Amino acid sequence: MGVKIVIFFFHINEVMRLGLVGSHFATEVVLLLDKVKMRLSYLCLSILSAKKENPAADTAALEREIDGLVYGLYELTEEEIAVIEKQ
Repeated sequence: MGVKIVIFFFHINEVMRLGLVGSHFATEVVLLLDKVKMRLSYLCLSILSAKKENPAADTAALEREIDGLVYGLYELTEEEIAVIEKQ
C-alpha cells in the first residue's frame, strides 16, 4: 500500500486516541481497504488461472481493473496516470 495510506492509518489512530472520532470511522476505512485487497487478490488469481488454462488468454480488462485500483490507492491524478500509461 502507498505511503499515504500508512500515514493515514497513523493519523486515524492518533485522532481516535484523542477521542476526536469514534472507532466506527476507522473500522469503515479498514473494511474498505480489505475489500480492495480482496478484489486485487481475486483479479490476480483470475489472471493466473486464465493464463494457466490458455497462455494467450486476453486478460487486458482484468489488468486495467487492477491498474485502476492501484491508481486509486495512490490517489494519482489524471496527469500522473497518463504519464504511467505512456510508458
